[in-house]
Amino acid sequence: MPYWLAALPNLAAESIFIALHLANLSYTDYIRHNLSSGYGSPTKPLSHHSLS
Repeated sequence: MPYWLAALPNLAAESIFIALHLANLSYTDYIRHNLSSGYGSPTKPLSHHSLS
C-alpha cells in the first residue's frame, strides 16, 4: 500500500479537526464582536460578520 494512501485517514481526520477548530474560533469571535458592539444576537447569520 502506498504511504500516501495509508496516510489519507489521518489527513482527513486532521483536516476535519482543523475545520472545526477554525469554525469554532470564528463563531466565538463573532459572538464576542456582537457582545462588545451591544447587539449580541446569536440568530444573526454568520455570513453578515464575514462580509464586514
